Amino acid sequence: MVPATVAGSALTDFGASLVRMYLRTPGMTQSDGVRPTWDGTVVAKDIWLVGAGLTLMSQGIVGGARSGAQAVGRGDRKVTPFVEA
Repeated sequence: MVPATVAGSALTDFGASLVRMYLRTPGMTQSDGVRPTWDGTVVAKDIWLVGAGLTLMSQGIVGGARSGAQAVGRGDRKVTPFVEA
């Protein structure tokens, strides 16, 4: 199993390389340099990969911090069931 931080980092790098290719390839963007042409639409839609990768990375970092905090925390709490008298 791959940790979320590692998977997110790989997905972000891959998505960023696609976006970089989209921005640098002539004919992919209109004259303003951002809006896609008809040919560039196929690559421009892959920006969601960057967002998904960043989400995985942040969840992996936050999840790791939480599990570390729980390991250092107060220990296990005993739960007593409510019993009617």
